[in-house]
Amino acid sequence: MGKRLLIIALIVVSLAAGLTVRFNKAHVWFEHKNAFFFMNKPLFTSYDAYYFAYYAKAYNEGKYKAGEPDPLSFVPDHKKFPFPIPLESFLGAELSKLTGASLEEVAFYLTPILAVLFVIPFILFFNRIGLPLTGFSGALLGVVALLYVVRTSMCRFDTDSLNLFFPFSIALFLLLSLKEENSQKRYLFTGIAGVLANLYYWWYLHSGLVLVLFAAYLAALFLKERRSVDKKYLLFTFLAFNPLILFDGVKNFLYSVNAYVFKYHEKTEFPNILKTISETRHLILINVIKISAGSFFIFSLGLAGAVLLFLKRWRETLLLLPFFLIGLLVFISGNRFAMYLSPFIGTGVGYLIELGIKRVQEEKKRLTLTAVAAAILGAAILYSNAPSFNYLPRPKIPPALARELYSLKKTTPPDGWIWTWWDFGNAIKYYGERATYHDGQSQFSPKTYFIANSFVQKDLKRAWNEIWGVSNLGKKGIERLLKEGVPAEKIKEEITEGKFTKPVGHPIYWLFTEDLIGKFYWISYLGTWDFKKEKGKNLLIKLNYCVQTPQGKLACRGGLTVDPINGVIKTPERAVLLKKLTIRDGNGKLLDFSYGGKLFCVDLIQDLINPKFYVLFLMTYETYETAFNQLFILRRPNPYFELVHDRFPLSVLYRVKTPKKSKG
Repeated sequence: MGKRLLIIALIVVSLAAGLTVRFNKAHVWFEHKNAFFFMNKPLFTSYDAYYFAYYAKAYNEGKYKAGEPDPLSFVPDHKKFPFPIPLESFLGAELSKLTGASLEEVAFYLTPILAVLFVIPFILFFNRIGLPLTGFSGALLGVVALLYVVRTSMCRFDTDSLNLFFPFSIALFLLLSLKEENSQKRYLFTGIAGVLANLYYWWYLHSGLVLVLFAAYLAALFLKERRSVDKKYLLFTFLAFNPLILFDGVKNFLYSVNAYVFKYHEKTEFPNILKTISETRHLILINVIKISAGSFFIFSLGLAGAVLLFLKRWRETLLLLPFFLIGLLVFISGNRFAMYLSPFIGTGVGYLIELGIKRVQEEKKRLTLTAVAAAILGAAILYSNAPSFNYLPRPKIPPALARELYSLKKTTPPDGWIWTWWDFGNAIKYYGERATYHDGQSQFSPKTYFIANSFVQKDLKRAWNEIWGVSNLGKKGIERLLKEGVPAEKIKEEITEGKFTKPVGHPIYWLFTEDLIGKFYWISYLGTWDFKKEKGKNLLIKLNYCVQTPQGKLACRGGLTVDPINGVIKTPERAVLLKKLTIRDGNGKLLDFSYGGKLFCVDLIQDLINPKFYVLFLMTYETYETAFNQLFILRRPNPYFELVHDRFPLSVLYRVKTPKKSKG
């Protein structure tokens, strides 16, 4: 009875810690609604949340047609509505209808609550193999590790909330089936594991993960029973895990290995978009430690202990080994894998301590030592991960910008297509109800390169041609040309020279948003891609704020001063002669000044409310010439793009002027 109470206590403590760390800053949201709410609804804290929210909204409005083309996604090719609807979207939509709460309100509470549930099967799994402290240590560290907290915060509304629960639950029931001698119970446990596996696939759509769980179970089963395995039971297990999922899992597994292990370095016809995405970029060791364990001591001790655990108890932990290996991918791939590593770092620490406790012969004394060790170890883990308790999740799209996306319903016609960077693709569909060229689930096509290239074009006509060319060809047309043997660089030249420029029957709008100033570093890297050297250039834009002095100069943050008369920009270390200076005055008039310098140019945007204040953009001359600067920052009039909405720096919207129909 004492042991059972201890296990319940360990589960309750882990759940409480997980919920506390996620809702610790909830009061800030409600005390400062102007920064966290839009239209009296909490704002989502991830880009992917808008993907699931868009489908949930379409489902509740009767617009979701599974298997049919989605009119708002990936134009002009159009993605199809997934069949079936994503489980996350379905769950959010149904809970919204059931409770009467908005989808955002559901997501605010749902994601953190679902995220902590994995501690239950995790602790029970290790308790079943006689390692309760190991399970508790892994569950507690896993649930409070910084990366997992960030990826399962309030209003995140993303699949990570159950991406630990499903595999650990499946592993638990498979373990129970391995240890069960009663045939009926064995079938029951395997059947439950099969149901969970099907739900896992519906939830995450990664059949390869279901396959590796199935394969690990088969290996454990054959090691246990060798040649005496019941063939009927094998068939039942195969059917329970769904043959369609398992067969698809082979392809998905190979694709995932290629994508996360090899493809990052793979040469492609167009630039590799993976290199620009933060969650897929390699982390240095110190950052891996911070987000997965909180301290170097816990990380190093835990990693060593985890390896020892899998070596000494390999038969019993074989079901968990695939996900430990997935966690280790954080060292060679992206930061997202740290959430899989953290629980195993915790188990490693717990296991090393439990090895000492196991030497105590008396059961009551061993139980007491386990409870004391759990309290001390728990305190150490919570202390090391204090930054998780201080983490304040923030909306991925702030209220003012959400309002700009929502205004697309007024500033553009219902059949309008929005040309912009992929990050806000799903949010545009959710708020603005307008079609986009790519989003967070479709940013790896050649279209992304052409969108990036349009931002860095010096010739606005070529950017205009690019928009109409891609709108006519789409992904299918570009890939068809590649299959016909046309080199990627040649395709780019034909598109930008206007070979495919013609109307598409839809009005097109180019949207610039405030976030693109920071993202231009990587957008420009893709857009300036040199197909021979296989690399691009990171074009820089540095933003500063200045005030006009009585002498007519501009004093800026960081000790920077600008002398518009002589074209000199000074820092505490040096003075640099500018090549060009452009000032937009309070009336919107552009004033251009040229000097003899070669290194830098500056755009100065005069504050419309207080003319004494300026927003300064420091950039190279190469950046100055780009369409991004000419259209977004300067809003310079031109014959190809008509300015229809100007709320700089929040958003600037242009109508892409329609080309004339060719005769005949």
